[in-house]
Amino acid sequence: MRKSRLAVASFIALSFAIAAPAQYSDKEKIEALYQRYLKAFNAKDVNTIMAMYDSDELFVFDVVPPQEYKSWAAYKKDWEGLFAAYPLKNQI
Repeated sequence: MRKSRLAVASFIALSFAIAAPAQYSDKEKIEALYQRYLKAFNAKDVNTIMAMYDSDELFVFDVVPPQEYKSWAAYKKDWEGLFAAYPLKNQI
């Protein structure tokens, strides 16, 4: 349960600064970002997940337990710990 809440909270916290051609609607851009995030999450690909965040402007509050990350490196370390705690077969 913590994993899915973390995934939802993390997706909400994502920066939507991904370059996409102007012909795509906001909905299509968000859906593409969400699919990219899910694929990376299921693969436990921390580098792809962290590439979605601005390394200079990241400040995240996590849902469970109440915790804050004041840097990109601290948040990446949390992702690595989360994925280390669950076998690859557990996907959302």
